Amino acid sequence: MIGTIQSAPKRAFSVALLWVGLAVGMARPAPAASPAAAALASISPGVQIDWGRSVMVATASCAADLFAPSAEIARLKAERLARMRAEQRLRKALQLMSREPRFHGKVAADVLAQLDPAQAQVVHIEYAATGSISLRLELALTAPPKAPAAAPPTSPPDSGAAGEADKSPRNDSP
Repeated sequence: MIGTIQSAPKRAFSVALLWVGLAVGMARPAPAASPAAAALASISPGVQIDWGRSVMVATASCAADLFAPSAEIARLKAERLARMRAEQRLRKALQLMSREPRFHGKVAADVLAQLDPAQAQVVHIEYAATGSISLRLELALTAPPKAPAAAPPTSPPDSGAAGEADKSPRNDSP
């Protein structure tokens, strides 16, 4: 109850129980870091690599234009600018990966040269009520798929009407 006065023995018992609880809580080993957390590595501000999934993740945001004619137009502009910022962060991170020796064995140099931040996929986008945008891009750290070779153009099947007319014997005699 609120406002009751505890006797000295009850208070001493409560304090002792509190200390025992704290001691038991501190004696427990700390939980091990999850494997998913170990797979993430921060490269630069706003850019992480998920080595387990072999993707580079960049986040960016942009405030809405307060002078846009409507909230929809402000959102479009903010989304475009946020994507450009995230792509720029990916470009800088790719340059850093190619220069820094700690990344040389993890991703092949020829694969790094082929990666294009413009090919990154938007995996999460958050729209605020004010029109501002926050998004997350993912870029796969594998070689981009090669475009299939173009098959030679095939002529459409002949309907037979024009071909048969040409094969008919001509009668040009007067």
